[in-house]
Amino acid sequence: MKRDKQSKASNIEQDLQICFIIAGYTGSGKSTIVRSSHELETRLFGEEFDQQFRETSKSHSHEESDKYDEAIKTIANFQGRRVRKLAKEQDTPTNLLIQLDLKHVVHRLGHSAAEKSTKRN
Repeated sequence: MKRDKQSKASNIEQDLQICFIIAGYTGSGKSTIVRSSHELETRLFGEEFDQQFRETSKSHSHEESDKYDEAIKTIANFQGRRVRKLAKEQDTPTNLLIQLDLKHVVHRLGHSAAEKSTKRN
């Protein structure tokens, strides 16, 4: 079983060319930045990586999808919590955009900065 997990993980290492990461707290505007960059044709990641960044969104709204099954078929713009599912895919997109919600990172780690009501026991 470990061997199977290793081969799936190596798929993403071999196939993935560029991974863009936008990190911020919940509601900080990560999706707005991405959407605006597409709509205004702003080179968010510079001229060198602009074409690869554009390939991460084929949807009209240019937002990450809450539904993984839809997202994997149409775009390569994912919430950070979808990384585990992406690692299990046979054919991953060559360019990914991960929107990482730092509130979820803090929550998962159980850090003292997390709100008391959201800490893990």
